[in-house]
Amino acid sequence: MIRAEYVPREHTLLVRGHAGSGDPGRDLVCAGVSALVLALREELLQLEEAGAVSIRRLQLEPGFADIRCIPGAHGEGTELVFDTVVKGLELLQKLFGEFVEGRRIPLK
Repeated sequence: MIRAEYVPREHTLLVRGHAGSGDPGRDLVCAGVSALVLALREELLQLEEAGAVSIRRLQLEPGFADIRCIPGAHGEGTELVFDTVVKGLELLQKLFGEFVEGRRIPLK
């Protein structure tokens, strides 16, 4: 089971686990989650290069991702990038709920 947690107020995404929906290296649900997480990583690196975000943590390992950042003064793109990736994760949860579980921590 893949578990994802998004904390918008902290610009943090944690993803843990493996889907187990197929053989290692052929698991399409894991591949989908991995593609979304890798896309987030690349976008944040580009935003950081442009000075729009400061990455606090960017840890990616098999079965684990911890991504945390602080938007800059003109970091509106940061929320859009996170929201797009989280919507993709929510779609995977909707389609493959037995393999993906996620939660979005509400703003307080």
